[in-house]
This record gives sequence, C-alpha cells and structure tokens, in this order.
Amino acid sequence: MEIKEALLLSEKERIIKFLKRNELDYEDNITKTFYIEENDAILGTVSIYQNIIKCFAVDIDNRNENYGGILISKVVNYFYENKIYHYLVYTKLEYLNTFMSFGFEKIVETDTVCILEAGTPNIIEYLESLKQKIEYKFDININNADIGCLVMNCNPVTIGHLELIELAAKRHQYVLVFILEEDLSFFSYKERMTLLYLACNHLPNVVVIPSSSYIVSSLTFPNYFLRNEEMKNKVELARGSIVTG
Repeated sequence: MEIKEALLLSEKERIIKFLKRNELDYEDNITKTFYIEENDAILGTVSIYQNIIKCFAVDIDNRNENYGGILISKVVNYFYENKIYHYLVYTKLEYLNTFMSFGFEKIVETDTVCILEAGTPNIIEYLESLKQKIEYKFDININNADIGCLVMNCNPVTIGHLELIELAAKRHQYVLVFILEEDLSFFSYKERMTLLYLACNHLPNVVVIPSSSYIVSSLTFPNYFLRNEEMKNKVELARGSIVTG
C-alpha cells in the first residue's frame, strides 16, 4: 500500500474513473489530489481546493480498512505544513463519522451529504464576530431588531441590484448585504466590494459584509463557481483576441 500525489495526466484519468464508480465527479478547480494504490489498483482518493476537502472516496471493498483515515491525515498534515488552520469538507453522509473521528465538527447535513469543518475560526466564532460587528455598527441589540439580508455577487453592481437593496431598506429597520467574497468573478472581490459600498453609501440602515465561505462559496455552491470561472475565462480570451487582433 502506497499513498501518492497525482501529478500525471494518466494518474488523474484513473482517479476520474475511480470516482465515477463511486458516483462522484472530479471537479475542474481541484489543485491537489492524493490517492492510495496497491497492486496497481486505486483504493481511495481525496482532493483539495483552497481549504476545502473534495472528492473523497474509498473503494467499497476496502472500507473496513483505515484508508480513509490515512487520506484525511495526509490532507490535514498538508494544511498545517502550508499554514492553513481552518478547513472544510463537503462529503457523503456515509463519511460523517469518519471525519468527526478526526476532530471535524458538523455544520449541516441533508439525507445524502454533509458539510463539516475543523480548525479556527469556526462557524460559532464567525457568527459571534458578525453579531458584535452589527450591534456596534447600528448600536442595537440584534435579538430585538428587524434585520433583512441579501446575498449578491454584483459582478458588477447594477441598477437592479441597487433597487432591490433600496426596497429591502424600506421594508426593514436594517439590511445586511452579503457580497460574494470568493475571487472567481470577472470583477475582483475588492472591486465588487468597493463599488457596492459606494452604491449603498446613501442608505444609513444598510451595511455591506463579506459573504464568508459559509453563505455562498465553492464549498456550498460549487457548480455556480465552476460556471462563473468558465465564463470569466471566455471573457478574458475574447478580450485577448480583440487586443491582439
């Protein structure tokens, strides 16, 4: 039994087939993949995108072995070596106990999948920090306030976005606008944040807040970001052809 990092195209092609047999897809934005091999057969695999663990699977005939634990240990060690102290996983419900045995805490689950995290800051710390910021910003007790929330990409902010925010500001005492923090849109996060902040500057009961990975991100809505990145690449290619043509 040997644990390897998938570097060659031929290795990734074998992993893609292995994941297909386990009803999983190998996502395009993956940056690192490890797998366990024995006698030229893949026994398990796990991948990483940023601080997100993805595409975790163990061969069905070997799930009584500790291959899953070996893979998770490999990934956690990689995170620590690269000074990543908070990480998340989106996985099948059948692996919930495996991850919890390694110190992961469940955030949410459905009938088939779950999201877990480990490290700091965790979701409890994030919510407490968010609560303190809102109470300080508006000088209120958040438990007694009428607060509306919007989640937006604003790539870039448009009149339609602004009209929706203004409508919410009229209907609620306070409005939180969460802007997608992940930097996979055509306009960068800093650009989108600055434009939206300036657009909302005339609304005293509105505050613009980064979305965090808990609300909308590659963790919670991976397909959205894969499509978004693909569209961004197409636009950049079109720009290049205009400039060079």
